[in-house]
Amino acid sequence: MFLSFFPFLRVASLQNDSNKLISSNGTVDYLPTLGDYTQTKLWSDDSYWYMRVKKKPTLHPNSDEMIDWLLTTHSDDASGGKYPNIQWNSWTHCLYDAYEDTPVYSVYEWERGHSENIPFPDPYPIQIPLEADHSVTVIDWHRGNVWHCAEIEATGGTYRVRAATAFPIGGTGLWDTGQGWSVGGSGCPKAAYMIRPEEIEAGVINHALGCAMESGGGTWNDGSRYDTENGFVHPPASHTDREVDANHANMIPEGARIQLDPAIDLDALFGANPTGTARTAKIIAKAMQDYGIVAVEAGGTWHIYAEHDFTADWNPPSMSGLILSPIAQLVTPTYNPWRVIDFELYPSIDNLFEYELPAP
Repeated sequence: MFLSFFPFLRVASLQNDSNKLISSNGTVDYLPTLGDYTQTKLWSDDSYWYMRVKKKPTLHPNSDEMIDWLLTTHSDDASGGKYPNIQWNSWTHCLYDAYEDTPVYSVYEWERGHSENIPFPDPYPIQIPLEADHSVTVIDWHRGNVWHCAEIEATGGTYRVRAATAFPIGGTGLWDTGQGWSVGGSGCPKAAYMIRPEEIEAGVINHALGCAMESGGGTWNDGSRYDTENGFVHPPASHTDREVDANHANMIPEGARIQLDPAIDLDALFGANPTGTARTAKIIAKAMQDYGIVAVEAGGTWHIYAEHDFTADWNPPSMSGLILSPIAQLVTPTYNPWRVIDFELYPSIDNLFEYELPAP
């Protein structure tokens, strides 16, 4: 069953198949009617991305050692490795919506040697991130696809990409490992875990976040990439772009879920200011407590992802890379607010003992 919601709201924060939205502080708002056009949320109701961490989950036996690796490896980050930075104005995706009347282009994929019909809104060309990955996501509400496009460029009145992958709206939001290499480092679409402005406006994020972290600095096993069959990858990841270092047995693999201690009082930590970065930080931190952060790809720093400012228009200072900095004060020689849920408990994505879907 799908949930209907206001056109700009791309994810479901709605309850009971109505237009009632419940924010993280319990406020109830009723959204305007949709008119003739009905949208649906991304992914199926029971998607992995909507699964909360259970109240008392089993932690990985090496959780402390893994978190120590995480913080030590990223100690040179601006955060000192004590909390994830946020990529919101570089190295993340622009996000576009497409509808029945959105122009469709024949887009050549040079890595795969064929073309795909992909909609991109007017005016041509769309705004594309300036960084080397030039990545965008297109949510095609009419045809039912979430397009993950890597290294896109506008040329000759159309577009070309290195690779474009379609995930069905209403599907799992996961990549079948039998289909070979797919998007990003782990095969997880950015639309599944990016922070979006409509979520911050609504006051709640109802899905797991995604993060990048350093490679191990070692070498690939026999020059090959790892996947779920060869190791160092756990669902929902189907493969990894991170080097595996034999000298770091406690590296956190892609597909692992990291949780912020749910016992932390976020009002006490960030302050009670209902606006600006403190509000945004609390919304994000609450998602880290409820849903956690999935390791999804390699990156130079430990960071989570928000929609690119080109399309999100975050209007700083409502978003900043360092808004989670108060978490740093919690890290002491005797306490660490981060932990790794025991991903070894499930051999497949269908066996998620430590997670549960939120109540309808």
